[in-house]
Amino acid sequence: MKKKLQIFALITGTIGIIIVIYMLRKMYKENELRNLLDGIAKLKDENLSLVSISNKTNRYLMKENDDSQTIFNQFMEQKGWEENRQFGRSHLYIQHGKEMLVKKTDLLNGYCVFEWMDENYVKNKAV
Repeated sequence: MKKKLQIFALITGTIGIIIVIYMLRKMYKENELRNLLDGIAKLKDENLSLVSISNKTNRYLMKENDDSQTIFNQFMEQKGWEENRQFGRSHLYIQHGKEMLVKKTDLLNGYCVFEWMDENYVKNKAV
């Protein structure tokens, strides 16, 4: 019986370590682990629905739920961008004849990141 318990504990511990490593690798892949963790803390502490997580690019973090895309669309509308089409996880926004593609990435623990190129790098729409 003691042997079975030790094997169970070993298997459970190994699975737990694999899950933690997978989560950390996925977040580290975003290349800004600290910014992600700070963003998660800001979302919880300040009761925000959307928070910027990078100064270099346009990256926003939010808690994934049924309304997350609607909330993000409202945010983009405030910036003057209107959603035009969806391509899988990417959304095409238009503004004054310009197009911008926004990529949505799902993270573990129910968070997602919306990311796009700098607003200075948008494609002029063919007239």
